[in-house]
Amino acid sequence: MASRSTLHFKPPLTIIITYGLKSWLECLCRAILIEGPRQIPEFIAAYCDELLEFRERLTSHDIQSIV
Repeated sequence: MASRSTLHFKPPLTIIITYGLKSWLECLCRAILIEGPRQIPEFIAAYCDELLEFRERLTSHDIQSIV
């Protein structure tokens, strides 16, 4: 039988996130707070579509600088 201490998950002390994810999440949350959409999943989908379209038009820019 497993001891009690092995049953608890210990998360890592640091979390490594993908380049630009923090900026994207901050901007997305800000947009949600400003716009106050009723359907957040649909809003996120539209937000991402617009961001991708914008990125395609500005291929010379870094995605983190766009967000």
